[in-house]
Amino acid sequence: MSTSEVLSPLPGTGYRQPSPDKAAFTEASDVIAAGGLTELAEMVTNHQDLTPDVCGLPIRIVIEDSAAMMAAEAIAVVEA
Repeated sequence: MSTSEVLSPLPGTGYRQPSPDKAAFTEASDVIAAGGLTELAEMVTNHQDLTPDVCGLPIRIVIEDSAAMMAAEAIAVVEA
């Protein structure tokens, strides 16, 4: 099987869950669907859903919750 990186489209802060008391959008054991929500990005109080264009099983979630990220930085690695 091949792997694909899910990339952030913009710089900002990445959030793996909608709030501290909620479950993460995606865990390493979940299957990612193309267009499914994997993370939320915030840039100067503007929030954007991060949705991959690939589907498969994430083998590694790269960005931790509330971590800074750059545009085109990998947020997850998916086995397609």
